[in-house]
Amino acid sequence: MKKTFSFLGIIILVMVIGFTAITCSEPGGNGGGNTGENNDGESLTEGEWTDGSITNPQGSIKYTFKVTAGNVYRIWKNDRYSGDKTKTLVTSHSVSYENGAAGSTQSASSIIAVTSSGTIAITVKPSASGIFNTGTFAVTYTVGHDSVSPDFPPFNPPSVELV
Repeated sequence: MKKTFSFLGIIILVMVIGFTAITCSEPGGNGGGNTGENNDGESLTEGEWTDGSITNPQGSIKYTFKVTAGNVYRIWKNDRYSGDKTKTLVTSHSVSYENGAAGSTQSASSIIAVTSSGTIAITVKPSASGIFNTGTFAVTYTVGHDSVSPDFPPFNPPSVELV
């Protein structure tokens, strides 16, 4: 009788793990859009915060914007530890140059001095392992070495009806 219960327990455990794996997986990696797998690059607008959400700890989202030679661009993030800290993800980002753009980055890729016009791509990904490797963030850019962070939108948590 003891072996029957052990065997039954293993079957139930395998069924639970299999069900969890089926319900947690999404076709095509992570569903595209701004949820963690955007390889085409969503366009950013200067000074406007763009919200994103990464639901896969290995996910990343690519954002792009056009740049002009001679300008300096600053990347701004709002996440768990930077910005107004109203987001839940701990992020890191990388900068790449596309469509003829060239330049140099400094201050952990947050300041970009452009030497050749084209497109800049910013790839945002989780920087933490553990509990803060999925969640929400926002990103934007400004023009000018001394430019300041744009105002953050007001934080409007969902309303809760008390019973």
